[in-house]
Amino acid sequence: MHSFFRRVWTYRFHYVLIVPALIWILVFKLLPFLFATRVPFIHFQLHKGIIGSEWAGMSNLTKMFANPAFRSAFMNTVLIKGGYILICAVAALVLALAVSALRSRKLRTALTTLLLVPYFIPSIIFAYMALVLVSSTQSPPLSIQGLVWGDVRLFQPMLILLEVLKTCGIPVVIALAAIGSRHAAVRQREGEAIPSFVRMNVIPATRAITAFMVLQLSTLLTTNFELIHLLNNPLVRSVGDTLDIYMFREGMMGLNVSGAGTVWLIQFIVQLLLTGLAYFLIRGAFLKDLFSGYADTNELQDVQKGGRIVGIAVSVLFALIALVPMYFLFIHPFTVQSNSGYSLAALLERSNFTLYLVFSMAAAIAGLLMTVALAYPMTVPDLPGRGLYKGFLIAVMLMGSGTAMHEYLLAGSLGMLNTIFPTMLFGILTVIHAFVLSAIFNSKYADLKQQASAEKRGEMRTFFSLFISKVWKPLLTLGMLQFVSLWNSYYSSFLYIANKDRFSPITQIWSLLSSADPKQRIPLGDPLLLQYGAIVALLPLILLIVFRKWLTSEVLLGEIRRL
Repeated sequence: MHSFFRRVWTYRFHYVLIVPALIWILVFKLLPFLFATRVPFIHFQLHKGIIGSEWAGMSNLTKMFANPAFRSAFMNTVLIKGGYILICAVAALVLALAVSALRSRKLRTALTTLLLVPYFIPSIIFAYMALVLVSSTQSPPLSIQGLVWGDVRLFQPMLILLEVLKTCGIPVVIALAAIGSRHAAVRQREGEAIPSFVRMNVIPATRAITAFMVLQLSTLLTTNFELIHLLNNPLVRSVGDTLDIYMFREGMMGLNVSGAGTVWLIQFIVQLLLTGLAYFLIRGAFLKDLFSGYADTNELQDVQKGGRIVGIAVSVLFALIALVPMYFLFIHPFTVQSNSGYSLAALLERSNFTLYLVFSMAAAIAGLLMTVALAYPMTVPDLPGRGLYKGFLIAVMLMGSGTAMHEYLLAGSLGMLNTIFPTMLFGILTVIHAFVLSAIFNSKYADLKQQASAEKRGEMRTFFSLFISKVWKPLLTLGMLQFVSLWNSYYSSFLYIANKDRFSPITQIWSLLSSADPKQRIPLGDPLLLQYGAIVALLPLILLIVFRKWLTSEVLLGEIRRL
């Protein structure tokens, strides 16, 4: 015990550093979560609250499993997420191998940047473009017969392909980094024959993609709510309802808080177990594939001419597909006249750009500070309580991201509904960024940290002169991604704010598209919505270009849980 407390005192700076972040977690995550665990076991009544509502025992759980709508939503979630994981993995592997065969490093960088562009376009804009492109009456380039998004046979496959197009750039970059790591390692062994393409490219890419699949399985019961919410409709509800949609309809629209809370608790428990399993699998088998310490594509060796031709063909094909949303967002809408009666200037005037820009930046900066504080203790291998601390953070990571039922109830109890504050307060912290930042540091500079410890340098001095000085680039990039996530999300503003005049810029698109008043609604296919969407999406895309050099595979790992 004396040795234990002596080590605690030695690393006291680490414990003090995390106190502000832990207080925030306690107030906005842990306490609401603990109260919410009671919701599935009560007959929740709004005027009585969680504590005052009557005890229901296991009746909510029994009703949930007996409800055909829940069973359908559960199966749809597994099918959609499972299909996405499989198809995205295959597409990313093919693309990564194709791009790795290209000779030009600049061309590889340009292609990977282009593949990342759809991810930086807000989901609601992406979904809206998908609606317009396959519309039987509004599609500019196609002659469509029938309601494509109303066909139960086509809905899930099209949704999966749309999600793959939007997000596959991330696993591609991760796989390319693994290939680059293998090539760099071979280059260091002078005099040895260069292994085959399979050993140099296929095997490392496959291992990296497998790690991506493992991480995605940890979110098996979560889907992209914002994408599905706009595309889902009564004609395809039997195949389009997922658990997230089901909880929203039951809890937020139907006021069946206990029913939604029961689904939420099951979702949390299952994904906590899957996340723990994924953590140990990644740490034990794939950590070096994901955190290699090498540049993403700088070290790639040349391949045979035939491989280059195939690589160019596949890369060009996917690049053209990725250019489609760019064209229909930034070019086509500005070549067509709007008949909506609105003007773009009027929409921009009422869209609260400055307010949400300032608050999103403030939340991202606060998130950076908490990320640094939470990450630094994980750079000490023998820190007392390190394993317990990491397990606690894994649990916090699954407690909600600003749109869970218990967070909504907390916002209501604090009088923050119909304000911007819940959107920003609950969206400040992304726990996985702390894991990513510490892993980046440990994979490259663990020996320097041990050296500083052996030399008895002060922990505060080591924190600023070593840790911050080495991770400031990925840290700023993680902050940029957090800002983009807040800026692009429409659901939190839609959830917490009733006054449409206070909606975020991106939520204004949903409001104009779904308004019950025909005079305030802009019809599907009118170019004005995409013109406005192009302006809203321009800022994230500018940030993508500015930060592209620092947007490494390791940093992008922090986005996998958002997919």
